[in-house]
Amino acid sequence: MANIDRFDHESYQDTETIKQYFLSLVEGFGKGKITLNSRNDRLELPLNNFVKFKVRAKKNDDKNKIEISISWRETSENKKRETINIG
Repeated sequence: MANIDRFDHESYQDTETIKQYFLSLVEGFGKGKITLNSRNDRLELPLNNFVKFKVRAKKNDDKNKIEISISWRETSENKKRETINIG
């Protein structure tokens, strides 16, 4: 399996599969690293304890969209902390 420095994926999935992707991300946060695999490619992203979390959502007629972004540097940064409710 080749280690890469960029990973892109887009597909249509059922909601149960999406749930499993999110559970895998939760597991990765617990382990301190996120690992992404696709066929012969692998990207491993070590985490630190402070990440930037961004959520955008919009509804337009019958089209709904949620964008989630999580980013960080491998060295710690102290930034403003805010909370949101998701449910």
